[in-house]
Amino acid sequence: MQSSSPSQPEVPVMNISKELAHVIDDANLFVHAIWKTGADQFETEFCVDGQHPYLYENPAIANHVSGTSFLDASRQLLKAMSHLYYDIPIDNRFVMQNIQMDFLRWAKIGKPIHAIVEAAAQERMLGGAPQTSFTGKVTFFQDGRQIGTIAGKFLTLSAAVEERLMSRQYRQEPPREGAIAA
Repeated sequence: MQSSSPSQPEVPVMNISKELAHVIDDANLFVHAIWKTGADQFETEFCVDGQHPYLYENPAIANHVSGTSFLDASRQLLKAMSHLYYDIPIDNRFVMQNIQMDFLRWAKIGKPIHAIVEAAAQERMLGGAPQTSFTGKVTFFQDGRQIGTIAGKFLTLSAAVEERLMSRQYRQEPPREGAIAA
């Protein structure tokens, strides 16, 4: 995927690096800029070229922008937004808690996609340390028409808190045979 040049907004455009989006390979960085348009609203524009070696390896479905592409673009946008605008440390972990995806129409490959991000942050204590959770909604448009939305909730936490929570979970005994885990 390649980013298209964003429409020239009248607010500062923040570049999104691989580090801010939490990706390693250049080919996996789908969004390259974000700008703030309201208290908790942001926008971006990007373009999917349909050449990603994994997401578009099947030519039978490579005739439109895949839902997986939208999901990862949303993940990258929300991570970068949290670092750039909410001061979340770059080494924090991100836990997706729930996601709802709704698509109204197909998106064309090679045409700009405009996204509006609405986010709300909430501070709380988790594992004895302050953590930030976000609810977010990304609405996608192409050619002036809404394509779909991805909404959900994710949590940011330090590596130390993540390790404590995972360790506690893994120490739990598995459910007895036939029992339904809560």
